[in-house]
Amino acid sequence: MSDGEKCQAVNVIDDVFDVEGAARFLKCGTSTLYHYVWKKKIPFIKMGSRTLFKRSDLLDWLDQYRREPESWIGTKVVQP
Repeated sequence: MSDGEKCQAVNVIDDVFDVEGAARFLKCGTSTLYHYVWKKKIPFIKMGSRTLFKRSDLLDWLDQYRREPESWIGTKVVQP
C-alpha cells in the first residue's frame, strides 16, 4: 500500500462513526440513534452486526431539518 493509499484509508476511517461516535456527534443518546436506525429514519451502513454512519450522510440528514430564520427569507445574497 502506497503512502497515498494509506492517507485515503485514514480519511475514510475518520469519516465513519460507530453508534457511540454518531450519538456524540449528533448530541443524542445511543438509544435514540438505535430507534432512528430501527425506523430507518437516518442513513446508516450495516456491516455484519456493526452499524456505522458516514459523517457526510449525517450532515446531509441534519440539513433536512434546518429551518431558516424568518428575517433571512427573501434576503439571501448569492456569492459569485
